[in-house]
Amino acid sequence: MTLNAGLRYDLQRLEAVDQRLTFTPRARFSPSLGLSVHPASGFLRTKLFAYYAQHVTQVPLAVLDVPLSGTVDPELVLPSSSELLVGAEHLLLDKLLVSATYTRSGLDSALMPLGDEEGDSFVLGNPGRGIARDRPKAERTLDAVTVSLYHAPHVDGADGGLSDHWWAQASYTWARLNGNYDGPLQPVPGWGEPALQPTVGIHSEAAAQVGPLSSDRTHTVQVMGARRFFFSRRFSASLGGAYRGRSGTPIQSLIEPSPFTGRSDFALPRGETGERTPWVHDIDLRAVVDYQVRGRDEVASLSLEVFNLFNFQAVTRVNEFSTTLDGTPISEFKKPIQYQTPRQVRLGLRYAF
Repeated sequence: MTLNAGLRYDLQRLEAVDQRLTFTPRARFSPSLGLSVHPASGFLRTKLFAYYAQHVTQVPLAVLDVPLSGTVDPELVLPSSSELLVGAEHLLLDKLLVSATYTRSGLDSALMPLGDEEGDSFVLGNPGRGIARDRPKAERTLDAVTVSLYHAPHVDGADGGLSDHWWAQASYTWARLNGNYDGPLQPVPGWGEPALQPTVGIHSEAAAQVGPLSSDRTHTVQVMGARRFFFSRRFSASLGGAYRGRSGTPIQSLIEPSPFTGRSDFALPRGETGERTPWVHDIDLRAVVDYQVRGRDEVASLSLEVFNLFNFQAVTRVNEFSTTLDGTPISEFKKPIQYQTPRQVRLGLRYAF
């Protein structure tokens, strides 16, 4: 049995250039605890493990650019989240590792600018507590289950011959990301690049805002592998490839942004459309040729990497504004506005000594 425990202390002080807004959120202590157990003797082929920790996030410096009224909650705390991971792994046939994990993480507190209905005045607080106790608490909860297979050379420390010159890994993840808070940098289309946006948020809107978040992906499949070839004492090469498939993200139905607050309300409750962007597929390749110049310590390498080999162009974001402020339908609703990254080719030359 192995037990690890830790305690982290975080303190951050923010100062505006003109000293107009200078504040220090309350310091946080963040505990962590990890436990792993081999329930059987012998070759220790099975391991059970669990991990819990709180994670503190720094306050984005962009908060100093928001036109605050100067009010900062004196009890302001740093944003943080808690994570629990439990799992098991088992070694099969000396070189094949099978594992399964469950992860649950959620927000403990968030920090954001909070405004009135007209967008004239903003204060800085933690939604659901302190001066922002009348606002709905920021929620973001992840539940994920991952099953994976991993083959690596020399897992048992023995020289297994040519079969030990390759490795492979495959995994499947099922996940749910729900809540009412996408994070400090809002990804909603129509605001341009993601940025820290002032939020109004009132209890009457809370029910409509809870649901699958913008980066929620239910399924993720990954397969990776590589093989090393030896041509002579000095020349060798490796060839590898990877596939990743991800299911789409939710398409929301939003009202165009208010000219007063700069935020957009939901025309339908979060996730109510039931629609998602399509699956995104990526296939990458990597080839490397190595030459030992002198002994074992100096190696020259030439590499070729190709990302998105087949140049897939799946839609990754769409226009989510369905109606104007007066209720008029917007014709460009669900029109694609972003696609996956196109094919990229990269050549590399390296000399290690």
